[in-house]
Amino acid sequence: MSLFLCPRARPLTTGAAVAVRGATKQLRATAFLGLAAPAPRWMSCAGKNRAWPSCRGQTTAWRQTQAMTQPRSYRRTLFSHHGIRDYEQLPKDYQDKVGLPFSSKELTDAEVLRLFGAGMKTGPANYLLRVLHGRRIAGTLDDPAYAVNTIEFTDEQLGTALAYLRKTVPIEEVRNAGLRAEDELMQMEADMAKADKAKAREADGAEAVAEPEVPYTEDPVYGHSTFDQIRATNQARQKARDLAEEKERLEREEREGIVSGTLAEMDQVGGGGRTRAITNPKIQAYYDEAQSDLTEPPPMSSAARILPSAVVVALVLGFMAAVSMVYEEPAERYRLIPELSTSQATVAAIVGLNLLVYMAWKVPPLWKQLNKYFIVSVATPRPLSMFTTIFSHQSLSHLVTNMLPLVVLGPALHDEMGRCDFLTLFLACGSLSFVGSVAT
Repeated sequence: MSLFLCPRARPLTTGAAVAVRGATKQLRATAFLGLAAPAPRWMSCAGKNRAWPSCRGQTTAWRQTQAMTQPRSYRRTLFSHHGIRDYEQLPKDYQDKVGLPFSSKELTDAEVLRLFGAGMKTGPANYLLRVLHGRRIAGTLDDPAYAVNTIEFTDEQLGTALAYLRKTVPIEEVRNAGLRAEDELMQMEADMAKADKAKAREADGAEAVAEPEVPYTEDPVYGHSTFDQIRATNQARQKARDLAEEKERLEREEREGIVSGTLAEMDQVGGGGRTRAITNPKIQAYYDEAQSDLTEPPPMSSAARILPSAVVVALVLGFMAAVSMVYEEPAERYRLIPELSTSQATVAAIVGLNLLVYMAWKVPPLWKQLNKYFIVSVATPRPLSMFTTIFSHQSLSHLVTNMLPLVVLGPALHDEMGRCDFLTLFLACGSLSFVGSVAT
């Protein structure tokens, strides 16, 4: 008896085997006429170790089809690790943070030291290999949603582990990714179909009754259908081509500065009002936290919306106008930087404050407070925002456009009016414009 089990092995030619093969052909003919329902592609009798000759015949035909369409570079033996290598064999209880076994035994301390170096311990190294091997089979290597489970590892360690797995445990990663994309698309279409049916029943006035889902049961004789496998292989090839074209399109759009996709977008980055997608999970969390929970503006009268801000602006500007009537500029010996004129110092302080707020917009943990106090919201206006928003700029082009006239014309206007009158005029222009935007 040969110790190697491979797709090229020929069945025995004994009389019993001939009789069994004859019965198998009759059963397959019956299944071909539609008496046996084909099983979904992710269930295969090859991994169940069944003893029926017909299932072995189907497995042999399936492996021969795989050898003709997608030849593999490995061959299993009785002494090799019979691990999971195909998407169809993925367990239903698979979790990304747990992963899948990549070998019959994990790496030893010496092997981990030789592979990763002294900076990696044995436990985390084997955990990383299990998680990456599971992603290769599940088709989620490029999915950013699962990056949180390997965030403690560096890019170099991830690359080393992935290269080791591709060398020692070769599998068809592109095919698995295509099959996963197909399943996700089918699930989305099924959910949309269910939603459409529910809406149709509600429109007709009928009670929405959930349709019972028929659980999948593998055929006890034939198991996985060869025709289903051929169809899945062709669909996986098409999915792989579609993924390659989609990746090329995204790279082209990224080079041209175009944003596409469903991820959250930042307000303004760069010129031309372009936006970019947020791909970092942590930044995405800060972005979601900074958003308001309101789905619609709260019910509020025009007076309640405008009067608080208008009254506060009037009081602050009136106070500053009163102060400007008695204000006197300090003597040279009391100034912090006497080498600069008062106009230059005042304009420089205003520009510095605007630049400080602009840099604060680049810090994601501050987005929640900045959205609350440094943006004028017509739905929920805050009186303090009428003054703080004057110094808020989220893009460099907006900042430069506003600061350039201030730097050019501000010192001359300051020398003509005086410091307190200049500051009063500066705040009055900004705050009154925001009150007008709320009122209109």
